[in-house]
Amino acid sequence: MFSETNWLAVFVTALTSMIVGFIWYNPKVFGTAWMKATGLTMDDSKKSNMGLIFSLSYVCSVVVCAFLSTWVHPDDHLSPFMHGAFHGMMLSVFIAVPFVIQNALYETRGWKYALINASYTVVTTSIEGGILFSWPS
Repeated sequence: MFSETNWLAVFVTALTSMIVGFIWYNPKVFGTAWMKATGLTMDDSKKSNMGLIFSLSYVCSVVVCAFLSTWVHPDDHLSPFMHGAFHGMMLSVFIAVPFVIQNALYETRGWKYALINASYTVVTTSIEGGILFSWPS
């Protein structure tokens, strides 16, 4: 399954989730609304082990990108970026987003929390797919 995987592309593309996350969860974008929806404060985030959080987040992104890279195949109708973005979007909409929404419901976090996290997932995996499919062989 991973015999033709371009691991350099996977490891570099996995950084996308962190870059998008830094923007997405910035207080000037969705960060303030997300923190309010979670009930967290800036003091709470200072108490967490950010090194561990970022490291494990990166590992999770590598797993997603490695799986997404197995879907690489040519398509004559779309540009490589758009084709990859489509696959990334499909992966998130049909697999990840339902879990994000389920978790939000069980955690009683509300729809704002679910929509912020779900839309982050769709945007991130779409960009990752676009990058992976556009990466030179």
